[in-house]
Amino acid sequence: MRAVLGCMSTQLIDDIQAAVRSGELILNSDQRRALSNMQTCRTAERGGKILACQDCGIKIPIYNPCNQRGCSICYEKRQIEWKIKILTRLVPVSHHHLVFSIPQIYTDIWLRNKKAVMDGLFACVSNIIKEVGESYSLNLGSVLVFQSQGRGMTYKPHMHCILTAGGLDENKNWIDVKTLKCTKLEKRLKETLHNEIVKKTVGQFLTVDRHDIDEKEWRVYSTFHEKTGKWIAEYLSHSLAGVVIDMDEGYIDHKENGTVEIKESHNGKQITTILKKTTFLERYLNHIPPASAVTVRSYGFYSNKYKKDLEVAYKQFQDQNEDIEESEMFYERCPVCRGRMVVESEIDIKKIESIMKIYNLGNGPPKHRQILRTA
Repeated sequence: MRAVLGCMSTQLIDDIQAAVRSGELILNSDQRRALSNMQTCRTAERGGKILACQDCGIKIPIYNPCNQRGCSICYEKRQIEWKIKILTRLVPVSHHHLVFSIPQIYTDIWLRNKKAVMDGLFACVSNIIKEVGESYSLNLGSVLVFQSQGRGMTYKPHMHCILTAGGLDENKNWIDVKTLKCTKLEKRLKETLHNEIVKKTVGQFLTVDRHDIDEKEWRVYSTFHEKTGKWIAEYLSHSLAGVVIDMDEGYIDHKENGTVEIKESHNGKQITTILKKTTFLERYLNHIPPASAVTVRSYGFYSNKYKKDLEVAYKQFQDQNEDIEESEMFYERCPVCRGRMVVESEIDIKKIESIMKIYNLGNGPPKHRQILRTA
């Protein structure tokens, strides 16, 4: 696992500030709030902790993260935490990975009212999945993840769904469902999404009737993962927390000609896109979800409402369960002996100046140790 903090991470925040000062970028209120949080991420202003190595005894101060979605400094740990959290919930059975792709007209609406389109898509897709379960008289488990990016960080709102290839019947017995009819799902998407977005936006920005949209723009893609949902969670985790590219490996700043090169992996192939710096920064900021928006939601027996059903499902596959203790997910590694570091004390913000002097710190964020899973 790479270190969370890299020079590109802090440089990005500086570049956004510079573009705002020059008038090249104009931020809305959500973006201004996000930038303000990111500016103080892992700095003395947020306080922090003193970490001590259990093996060699060395002590290191570390400042607190901002946990702002879109923060290029602290995003990676949050992505890993989400992945482990979802893996502890997924039942070790086969899963479908569904992708609900919507017409371009809704992208234009999303740019004006992001939360409304997100909520409309969640309502639509969750109802479709519920109908699938009802057609089999089963309680299925599903996790929906909203994403806004396409290749090259283009704007392409869509929904991912991790769906169990089976569910619990009325007697709580597990029944497999290995095939799904995507054409039927596409039909229901066409029939219901437009109305959901109309309700959420009160008809604003809608200048076209759904019947006038090209049939080819409605698509539901499906892949089947035998006896696991692990790989789907792994894939989706890479663009959570509002950061849609790998800031350590996928972002190359060409200062000499004012462009940015981004590298992405799609279906095992590496794709490179070169954008003007201002275009990249604009897209980066637009992909940060609004402060009040929820981008991941669970339904069926993966939701809190059906915790007991999830326990029943686990028991039926207990021989295949992988035990992951949430309290043992991560630890900070000692830079000297690579041992485990634990929190010794909190940094008193009032005494920050003396602590910075003792540990020879500047006001910038000290480099974060590497994050590891202990399991």
